[in-house]
Amino acid sequence: MAKGQITIIGMDQIGVSLALAIKQQRPEAFIVGADLNARRLRDAMKTGKIDRNDSNLIVACREASLIIICLPPSQLRETFAEIGSSLQPGAVVLDMAEVKVEVLNWAEELLPKTVHHLGCHLILHPDTANQFEPSAELFQGAVLCMTPTALTDEVAVKSGGDLARTIGARPYFMDVFEHDGLLAAVEGMPGLVSAALLLAATRSRSWDELSQVAGAVFAHATRPATHRALDGGAALTLNKAHVLRWLDTFLESLKEVRQAVSDSDVKKLNELLDEAEQQRLEWLVARPLAPWKDEDALPGPPHELKRMDPLSPGWGQKV
Repeated sequence: MAKGQITIIGMDQIGVSLALAIKQQRPEAFIVGADLNARRLRDAMKTGKIDRNDSNLIVACREASLIIICLPPSQLRETFAEIGSSLQPGAVVLDMAEVKVEVLNWAEELLPKTVHHLGCHLILHPDTANQFEPSAELFQGAVLCMTPTALTDEVAVKSGGDLARTIGARPYFMDVFEHDGLLAAVEGMPGLVSAALLLAATRSRSWDELSQVAGAVFAHATRPATHRALDGGAALTLNKAHVLRWLDTFLESLKEVRQAVSDSDVKKLNELLDEAEQQRLEWLVARPLAPWKDEDALPGPPHELKRMDPLSPGWGQKV
């Protein structure tokens, strides 16, 4: 087996797109695609960028120097337990789960001390997130959050930085607890609010009539209820304290809006809607849809860190 093998576990859109993006920048990389779903493995092989596939995770990881896990949080504990004994000393494990604190605890418990682990989270640009087909360009404008701790070694951190550089995503270093607190607001809460809106409408006696007049606004507002970031509710319960805190914050904002409607206060409603629109526009403008480049790495606020020295940790070299 080739030295420097990269194994990507999870041949969903993200996993396959990672293989395409890595191959585009490093054609010599030897990539193994792993998934328990045979159909997804077959589809991944059709791209011509996967050198080998395997439905046996132990076999897929045995010779890998880099393992990238693109699975939902609910599957991470079992996956760590399954592959732990097969990992070669010095291997790097990068997980892309949406929840980091609990996953970090599992990694410390189940992965051997001879391997290097780093929690990561790929956040796609809003414009590319609506794409359904895998693409090497999927990560243009994306952010690769990395959550090293005091115990994370330099090898793991360099591997995460090198991956960000290769796929064109912006590296963004965060405290692991801070990550889960912030992501509860922008991934967990939208899904729950969306689900609550959908249930309120569909449980109504008027749903037959409502369904006839519901259009694009309702469709867009209820889409987050099905987002993969919710992991069927598992990502929410694993991050329960933060999700509940942000739901309380949302309820306070909702009360403010309700009061303005109750008072027929058009001026107040206009102010709230204008503020919301302005904040949304500023957010989108600050997220350019372009690959991250080393020369873009300039000093700034605490998290706007320079890209680290892109010294390759040695993965992806087929010999």
